[in-house]
Amino acid sequence: MGHIACAALLVACGASPTAANYRGQTPVNLAPESAEWASLFDGVPGRFPSNSRRRTGDAATTTTTTAPTAAAFRAALPNDVDQLRDIIVHLVAGQSRFQAHCHATIAQLVEEKWTLQQTVEHHRELLGDSSDLTQLNAMQELQFYRERNDYLMQLIAKQRHQLHTLQRDLALKESTFQTQLAQLTEQHRTELREVARTSQQTIHDMHRQMSMRSVSVDTAVVLGTKSVAEMLDEHAAAAAGTSTSRPASRSTSPWSPDRPSSRAAAAAAAAMAGSSSSATAAVTAPPRTLRRAQGAVVSATMSDKETMVTPTTPDAAFDLESTRLELVDKLRSAEARNSILERELADMRQSLVGLHEHVLHEVMQEASRGQADMDARDESQGLILFANGGAAEADGGQRQIRAAVPEKLVERLIVGHPIDYQLRNTFLLTYREFMTAEDVLAAIQALYRPRKSKIVSRIYNVLSDWMTKYWCDFQGEFLQRVMSFLRDHIVPEDQPEILPQIECLVKSKLNSEFSGLITTTTTALGDAVLRTHPAPPPPVLPKYLRDPLPVGSIGSAAGLGSNPSSSATLAAVGTLSKSTAWLRGGSRKEGKGIRFLDLSMVEVARQLTLVESELFRAMSPLELIGINWMRKNKEETATTVLAMTRWFNHVMQWVRSEVLMTRETKTRAVVFERFILLADELLKLNNFNGVSEIMAALESSAVWRLERTKSLIPTKSKRMLQDLVANCSPDINYKSLRALMRDAQPPAVPFPAILERDLYYLDRSLARSIDGKLVNFQRYQVMADLIQKFQYLQSEGYNLTPVPEIQAYVRDYVPLSDDDAYERSLTCEPR
Repeated sequence: MGHIACAALLVACGASPTAANYRGQTPVNLAPESAEWASLFDGVPGRFPSNSRRRTGDAATTTTTTAPTAAAFRAALPNDVDQLRDIIVHLVAGQSRFQAHCHATIAQLVEEKWTLQQTVEHHRELLGDSSDLTQLNAMQELQFYRERNDYLMQLIAKQRHQLHTLQRDLALKESTFQTQLAQLTEQHRTELREVARTSQQTIHDMHRQMSMRSVSVDTAVVLGTKSVAEMLDEHAAAAAGTSTSRPASRSTSPWSPDRPSSRAAAAAAAAMAGSSSSATAAVTAPPRTLRRAQGAVVSATMSDKETMVTPTTPDAAFDLESTRLELVDKLRSAEARNSILERELADMRQSLVGLHEHVLHEVMQEASRGQADMDARDESQGLILFANGGAAEADGGQRQIRAAVPEKLVERLIVGHPIDYQLRNTFLLTYREFMTAEDVLAAIQALYRPRKSKIVSRIYNVLSDWMTKYWCDFQGEFLQRVMSFLRDHIVPEDQPEILPQIECLVKSKLNSEFSGLITTTTTALGDAVLRTHPAPPPPVLPKYLRDPLPVGSIGSAAGLGSNPSSSATLAAVGTLSKSTAWLRGGSRKEGKGIRFLDLSMVEVARQLTLVESELFRAMSPLELIGINWMRKNKEETATTVLAMTRWFNHVMQWVRSEVLMTRETKTRAVVFERFILLADELLKLNNFNGVSEIMAALESSAVWRLERTKSLIPTKSKRMLQDLVANCSPDINYKSLRALMRDAQPPAVPFPAILERDLYYLDRSLARSIDGKLVNFQRYQVMADLIQKFQYLQSEGYNLTPVPEIQAYVRDYVPLSDDDAYERSLTCEPR
């Protein structure tokens, strides 16, 4: 049936040829110019009136039409009743579909209108029914401070974690010190016991020797008394004219005066007899008792005479005891003087510590007063503004700068008191927004003072941090200017404090850049990490990935390089071929390639996390400054940010295509559930970017509308899906996802879109300058805080084993476009 016949049927059924669409066009004016169409619309008002211009031509034409007849309509209709019935059924079905589509469109428009009205009413309530621009800015500022509050909560959580870490380390050190103290105490006790034992042994030996000496003196006195008695008897006998005869055996007895001991005793006794009358009384002692006593003493003396030297007189024993007592007194006096000296030394040390603290406090106070005076002078001249009225913060006494001229910011780095490390980090990260590297170097050169060690040390610290963190700034002539400043402008007396260290740092950077040492260092660091960390978990692979390939069965794949380190880490699982031609349509093991349902979601999550972690850790903070990813030269200034965004879109399209390309509903439900499990595994790995990718795909219009597919998912997986939807919800500025990222510890992969959103809003909310000449440094402090939070998560990578085949499977997948995906969704589940 032709177009004219169909149009005639519609007119005959009551369709109005003058009904206009939203553009004001009617079927009468849109119909082609021909006799047949003219006869059909003859008599209809508005059909090419006189002096009117045609739609497709420039000349105005008039047309004479005739009214259509009923015979023309009947002639256009088929004679076959079945054909006529088919036409009517087709028209009725089309009308039903059209009406359903119109109803759905009207319902959607009504819902959008209601939502818009609610939003307008809400804004009117906030603005007090006023459209003043200042109130709108106040609302935006309120939203900014809400986000700022969320960030501060994140920072507090980070500080709490660091505090817990310090407390744990302190407890560990305290336990170690207690253990060492216990060991030292036990050792000291052992030494004291040994000293006490030695002292007791010495005292015991001394008492024993003294007792033996006393016995020897008594023996000498007794022997001396015996010899004197004999001599007195002999003297009395000689005076009486008689001589005393003694047995011959007497001369050989131990008591004989001829023996040295007897002679010494006799001499001592004679001396004592001349000065004391007690010797005469001793002479008259009974001979029998005297001999018994002499025998006992002599036997004791003879047993010890080989081990000691015995004084032969009481005076010698008395002198020995006096000497001992004198030595003991001197020892006690020395110990007393030693304890006094120790106390005086401890007091002197304590006094020195107090004196040092006092001097340091005075110096710091003097420096603080000088800095306060300089700040007041600069603030009065309008060169700097401080936040909170210039009040100092509690930690370190730094005054938060609100705005300043660039030169004053550099001055605070070089001569400011006290050292503000946060200011240094923020300045080195963001200075490119308001000054060049040459300007910074010129300001540093102007602040240098010869033979001022404090300034020289500050210059070294700033240059060292600058080169270490942002070596990309020191390229070409600028590096030569820096080295010329250090060699020519700094006096020789100050050069040893800064020049050798900077030259060593520059040499190491140049070697790493031109000699290929970056790869070596990275490999060495990786080996160190592998040595200090536990072994990574073994990959969970299907059998055809673990088995070795037959030699020559598969050719090499283009575009997929092999990572030697990755192959080495997979040695425990099996020998993996470097060829990947069987990926996505190749052949392996009876023509089977990698199928998504063959893969473990745990391992897929690991491989996605490794790829995204590598991209995230390669992201430079300089790419985020000044929303470079939205500039015209974004391909040069924000390469990694754009690469991560493209990867996000690719993975989202891959997930969507995997679900929609599954024909059977039950199998599609299984694929849908496995992606829910994949998102949960990514969440366990702190890969928030991967979770957002999966949920963006599952919540897309082409996938989320598959109600029959979702109805076949188990209840447990449905609850898991609800939790994931709540965690990734954009409500209240991604509140749930921000909380998860705030509590996460490295290794982690955050959702960069949140940071990009915050930086974009910050760039639009806070001005770059105040009064046209002061840099709004508070803006850059907030920017640096946001970026440094993400830098903290870049500090550690994942200890996982790469599987190049799975990574290539995802990377080389060719997904469906948006239009094709929706058409495929309609094919899977029609309306």
